[in-house]
Amino acid sequence: LWSVLANPRVVVPTPQVFAALTRGDTPALPDLPPEALASAKAFSTWLAQNTRNDLVPPACAVASILAEVQSALAATPDCLLARMSGSGATCFGIFKDKAAAEDGKALIGINHPDWWIA
Repeated sequence: LWSVLANPRVVVPTPQVFAALTRGDTPALPDLPPEALASAKAFSTWLAQNTRNDLVPPACAVASILAEVQSALAATPDCLLARMSGSGATCFGIFKDKAAAEDGKALIGINHPDWWIA
């Protein structure tokens, strides 16, 4: 599984993110079925259809640039899924293969030289 991590080098204090969370009664996420692990595409599709990060809206309220980071990853060719990790500020993109991830890392680095990219 090949991923690119991107962080805009902004501080996103976890206590502020949780303070901005408006709901705490969201339903539990389903268990990961074995067939979701068949490929990067299957895994990304399952994640997109069955999971969420409830902290994205409050984290973006604390640091609006996080929406830009996630969008930049999602717009990168061959990115299968882009999401924010935890309460931010790092976002990740899952790519179809190593070459696509390396190309994605390079492209985001060119377009956002001030971000941390790995």
